[in-house]
Amino acid sequence: MTKIPFDKRMAWLEAQFQNYSFSDDSYIPEYETAQKIRAIAADKKKLSVDDVKEMVIAFNETNEVPHKNGTGWRDLRLHIGTLVRNQKMTYKISPEGNIEIQEPEE
Repeated sequence: MTKIPFDKRMAWLEAQFQNYSFSDDSYIPEYETAQKIRAIAADKKKLSVDDVKEMVIAFNETNEVPHKNGTGWRDLRLHIGTLVRNQKMTYKISPEGNIEIQEPEE
């Protein structure tokens, strides 16, 4: 199986949210968030912990407003979760669907 780079997956998700937003306004927040997340990752060979945390914040902020919350949105959450794990961090999904990064216990 060929691994698809994050930027290509994000381009696909962003386009999907944009296309759906033409006929359903509830996709607009998801489209705007996908744009933000894609911009954070743009032209970077490697994402930093701060980059990933910024993506998590953008994702979680969108969960605070009405939006479609369909399968594409859950797919984006999984992709961001993978980035969190790639940074050697762990996370859990809150009952509201937010990504909660777990700080290591000391």
